[in-house]
Amino acid sequence: MGVHHIAAQRGTITRATRTEQRPMSGLTPDQAVTALREGLETYLATTGGYHDLATQMDAERDRVRALRRAIADRIEADIAILDALTPDVDLEDGHDVENVTLPMRGGCAA
Repeated sequence: MGVHHIAAQRGTITRATRTEQRPMSGLTPDQAVTALREGLETYLATTGGYHDLATQMDAERDRVRALRRAIADRIEADIAILDALTPDVDLEDGHDVENVTLPMRGGCAA
């Protein structure tokens, strides 16, 4: 059986996917997730699959949002530590202050 035979097969999932396809362009990420969830729920309901997919997907979405918040909080905390360690938060490697070099501020000589 070659690859062309596999591609030509029309299984239940392929038929369900093609039946439930809707244009996703122009949808917000939340709308796209909702559309996918509705399509999966319809497919799983007709095949006797998992019946509480919406609850599971909402829980996963909440976990991702919590993880994003935790990462953002950690980045902010790290930046605050770096700011506290820097003698002048306006002075960076790009020499923001004219005529001031890092050796003048106690930094490394180039």
